[in-house]
Amino acid sequence: LLVHYCYGTGEDGIYQSGISSAGTAITPVLIDFDAVGASSACPAALQLPDGRVLLYGWIQDTGADVATVRMLYSDDDGTTWTLGSSGCLPATVSTAAATGYDTMRTRVAYANGQILMLAWLRNKNTAAAYRDELRQYASSDGGCTFSQIWASDRTLTGASQDGGGFPDIAVVDGAFIVAWLGTIYFKPVVGRLESAYQSIGGTTLDDVATTSEAWGTQSAGPAGYYFTNGDLFLTVDESGALYISGRQPTVGNQWIILQSTDGAESWAAMARSSMSSGYGKWWDASDADTYPADACGRWLRGRIMVGTCHISNPASYDVGSISLIALGGYSTVTMPGYDAWRVDNRQVTWGQTWLPFDEPGDCGWTRTVAGAPTDSITTGLLVLAAGVGQTILYSVVPGGTVAGGIGASWIFDTTSGSARVRLRMASVT
Repeated sequence: LLVHYCYGTGEDGIYQSGISSAGTAITPVLIDFDAVGASSACPAALQLPDGRVLLYGWIQDTGADVATVRMLYSDDDGTTWTLGSSGCLPATVSTAAATGYDTMRTRVAYANGQILMLAWLRNKNTAAAYRDELRQYASSDGGCTFSQIWASDRTLTGASQDGGGFPDIAVVDGAFIVAWLGTIYFKPVVGRLESAYQSIGGTTLDDVATTSEAWGTQSAGPAGYYFTNGDLFLTVDESGALYISGRQPTVGNQWIILQSTDGAESWAAMARSSMSSGYGKWWDASDADTYPADACGRWLRGRIMVGTCHISNPASYDVGSISLIALGGYSTVTMPGYDAWRVDNRQVTWGQTWLPFDEPGDCGWTRTVAGAPTDSITTGLLVLAAGVGQTILYSVVPGGTVAGGIGASWIFDTTSGSARVRLRMASVT
């Protein structure tokens, strides 16, 4: 089940979609929150152990300039929804111009009869040291009402900064693992809460050992700093292994992923790649202007399903885009070890990736044509059309050496004519 907000439309509704058990896309359906208005609904969904699905979303009273979180629930896998709580938070949040907040992201998780909520807000007042603020809420009544446990202090500077952005939550052995991008180095910080009511403010936060590159970028200041770019998601598999993934805006917007098998005490690269630091990446289009963005990843049946929007340039195919990307899972080909036998943190990953977010010629590939063929991105596919004697060729020279070998995977279909893929290994010709 995928819930998302159709931002930029002026609507106050949340949509649900996803992939059916047959593997086909589910047509998005509007879930009516019956709200006065919303600048950003920032939905979050949660399934309880008994199968009930809780759906949270921000609603805004545009007359009073305040916002709160509303909850709906479904006992039939999202077919119908019932109001569970018209207002979950202990107090509304101001959305007034210049002094109020914009809602940025919401995440919820369940463990031991408690629900933890992390809310990322951005203050509109540019005078404080930082505008991004995190708030922690906890519930013990099935998610109907929440108490505020902690809020980051936007006035702190230097090493005392405790806020951030792009938060996420996972549950391991009954404990809540929280993560977000810190405001000092723009890299992930992680903490462990044994209870939803344990304050983040009194919890030891650890920096995740990642590459030297940041996972986010920040405004220039000199005051009112806020995140201008970034991404992070956190998820856990059936064995309790944690996976944290983020996008690196300053390194071509590549996505990398790390794994922890000891409850977030330590982290290691998930797979290896040709990055300078060797960390595994699952996205690298060799084009800094085309990439998945605003992603959320969750474990499902042996793989991580990533629900994401995307950015593309020079094309405008990203408007209102929703994609579902599967990381891992069953394969007829097992990727080899990078420099020795294969284990999770040494398995080779793709050096360059492409999905139909934009035309290959605008994503690091060389486009060569004969005649006047056409190519375009249509309904999520690269559609090629060429008449008799006309051809379109996309080519790319990957990094690495001939001795290191080459691996590739692709999928295409033809309605007429023919399509081919050529793999060539040679030092010169």
